[in-house]
Amino acid sequence: MKQLLDEISAIRINPNAYEEWGDYRKKLTDIVIAGTSRGDTLAVYGAGSCNDIDLGRFAEHFSEITLLDINEEAMKSAVRRYGLDGFPKVRTEFFDFVGISEEDYERIAGRMNEVLDLTEAPITEEKLVMKLRPAIETFYGALERNLFRAPRYDAVLAAGLHSQLNQTAVSIWRNLCDRRGIETDPLHDPVSSLFHERTYPIIVRSPVSSFMTERARSI
Repeated sequence: MKQLLDEISAIRINPNAYEEWGDYRKKLTDIVIAGTSRGDTLAVYGAGSCNDIDLGRFAEHFSEITLLDINEEAMKSAVRRYGLDGFPKVRTEFFDFVGISEEDYERIAGRMNEVLDLTEAPITEEKLVMKLRPAIETFYGALERNLFRAPRYDAVLAAGLHSQLNQTAVSIWRNLCDRRGIETDPLHDPVSSLFHERTYPIIVRSPVSSFMTERARSI
């Protein structure tokens, strides 16, 4: 399972994201600035390398910007790219938004494997969803209780975090199905939809946010 997780993790990294996402970055930045007031404070959850936001424009608009992510080096690299290193209004902070360890993913992957092995033919999507729902409910149950307990900001940007919360688990599921010759629909696979259904409230019910956007996903 660890090898599978390593492969999935490697695929998630796009070294050309900053260059390729120029139009997306401009549109997302426009949305955030239009939806907030000059001088507001902003927290960016899952900031990473900030390939999808223009930190330079944000620094002109917001009085304080806090970047939060598990990858501190990626955030510091983004700050340097925009020439904001040492700029007092922009700071980075380690924050494990997802709160799911590699061991957690190995456990849910093991349960997926078990369900696939023990489900009698014909294997239907309805059977798989019914058997996996309890495991998925348990897997994400703690997240709703523990996430977003940070100080309140005027604005919180969580663009794409819903996708990030699902990406690894969904990739594991589809890979395990592919190994067995089971086709999954990328858009309508019920098990993948169950992951999205379970994680959506974690994003939209955040107690610290007065402004959050997933609108960028449709740009």
